[in-house]
Amino acid sequence: GKNGKDSNALFVVGFEGASDEEIGDFLSQWGLVSIVRKMEGKNHIFVTFATEQGARRLKMEEGVLYCGRRLLVDNATSRIHGPQDERENLELRKRAIARHFAKRSAPAAVPTFP
Repeated sequence: GKNGKDSNALFVVGFEGASDEEIGDFLSQWGLVSIVRKMEGKNHIFVTFATEQGARRLKMEEGVLYCGRRLLVDNATSRIHGPQDERENLELRKRAIARHFAKRSAPAAVPTFP
């Protein structure tokens, strides 16, 4: 792949209470799993497949369910910075969007927030 090993790694949310083994077994439906990294006290894991195909298959799958819960699958590389940046980005995005709509829908006489 473009960036070597990174394209084999995925960020997955939704495996509460599952052991590394259970997660690995479950994900091996899509390909050989090399590493499952659980984040302490977090609801997300990083999984590395032995091949890019495995990771791609899982990513392309629509609505993967584990114990009746839908998994959220994303590229690990976009998540490496950790949840803090993620939350900040989300906040900034939300604020930008709010600003955008405030500007658009506000009548000229009403001051918009800075």
